[in-house]
Amino acid sequence: AADVLEMHKSGKKPLTRETLRAAFLLQYGDTQRNTAMAARDRLHSHEYDMKTAETVAEYTQRFHDVLRDAKDMDKADQISWFIKGLVPALRGRCATDDEGKDWQDLDKCILYAVGQEVRWKAGKDKTTMVELKAATVTPAKSKPHFNKRPHPRSQQGWQSVSKKPRTEHPSDKSPHGGPRCRNCRGFKKPGQSWADHAVDCAKAIKADAERKMALATKLESQMQE
Repeated sequence: AADVLEMHKSGKKPLTRETLRAAFLLQYGDTQRNTAMAARDRLHSHEYDMKTAETVAEYTQRFHDVLRDAKDMDKADQISWFIKGLVPALRGRCATDDEGKDWQDLDKCILYAVGQEVRWKAGKDKTTMVELKAATVTPAKSKPHFNKRPHPRSQQGWQSVSKKPRTEHPSDKSPHGGPRCRNCRGFKKPGQSWADHAVDCAKAIKADAERKMALATKLESQMQE
């Protein structure tokens, strides 16, 4: 193109559409008539790459159709383009042979790709079955929990006003010898029955709760101020 432009500037050869086209064909050839170049263009555009839903055999048939148009392509380029056109899952598996060496024969590479496809799909199906089984497995039923038989009332502590309250520390005695009540933490009055103390116990617990509530209300009002 530079030579043609130089001739045009010097006046040796005028630059016309015909002279420019002739110079282009001389340099690059006619891409519309050169089937080998057109075949390479299709490979570069990944038009003939293996589709996800097809097999290696189907892809190989289409790849051979391209090679018939690119008869001048050497074996190394054929193998390289074949591997590049495989799906990603097979591309890495088929990059080299079992010994880690580059392929020297396209037919052997194709046979190897077919074998790897079988192994890949078998492993893929196995993984799918395991996941499906895990998703559909029925969880084990839990055993029913039966309520244990309640302890005798004598072991349940103070369950009614007619029963003596259980003490936490039998040795914790009042000055007059009575045990400490577990509920109100007070002591039974001398001569008082546990049934009578139950009334005092309830009053003491209520008074203590009211005292704590009043204290909490007072603290809250002080914090707001």
